[in-house]
Amino acid sequence: MDKTLQKAPFFKRLLALMLDWMFIVIIIFTCVIPMSFLLKVDEYSEKFDQYYSEYEKKYGVDFDLTEKQFNAMTEEELKLYEEAYNALTSDEEANKAHDALFKRMLGSIELAILAGYLVMDVLFPLMLKNGQTLGKRVFGLAVRRANGEPTNMITILSRTVVGKFTVETAIPALVICSVLMGSLNLFGVLYVVAILVANIVLLIKKNKVLHDILADTMVVAVPAPTSRAKKEEPSFAHKAKIATAKIEPRQ
Repeated sequence: MDKTLQKAPFFKRLLALMLDWMFIVIIIFTCVIPMSFLLKVDEYSEKFDQYYSEYEKKYGVDFDLTEKQFNAMTEEELKLYEEAYNALTSDEEANKAHDALFKRMLGSIELAILAGYLVMDVLFPLMLKNGQTLGKRVFGLAVRRANGEPTNMITILSRTVVGKFTVETAIPALVICSVLMGSLNLFGVLYVVAILVANIVLLIKKNKVLHDILADTMVVAVPAPTSRAKKEEPSFAHKAKIATAKIEPRQ
């Protein structure tokens, strides 16, 4: 390993990450609509809305109530509302439509995140060389293999797709969305907690995170480029020789 390489300072790495994520978020918002169109999210949303409307008409209720409207309901209205809701959630076809919509919405978001990672953590490092993203370039950092050698395509892809996207983003996002939808998965929650704790411990002790471990990489500080060496000034002897050559011989 090159002994001149130094691991990136924590705060510089954090600032570089924040800057990278500013651009990644822009890419995500740019890509999420095309991804939604590709996965036919609107089509499945309309399909589920049909079941929604069907039970609203059948029971004469409105599922889209504010908290104030819900609290103002009479006992009879509340009972009817619960019957309608139970009937909707018991409908297997409606549940299938809901699950399909949820998977496609989540899929469009995760594909947009993947696009952001591929642009920022794969395309830019290949363009800028030296394993640098925009944020790392600004703060004088770079990604190297653990032995100090420059990264290659396989290393960059494993670090980004396997580590950053799959292990640290896609699976935790699926778990969080499941929890928000009321489908609590204890194993999934423990997984997310384990990922967070592992990254914090690794960052404090080894100045690495999981995607560095998985891809066998490290983030290092890049030495500031040295300015071009100034032309050497002629030595005294050389100056004297030039001066002597310019003296015209006496007539």
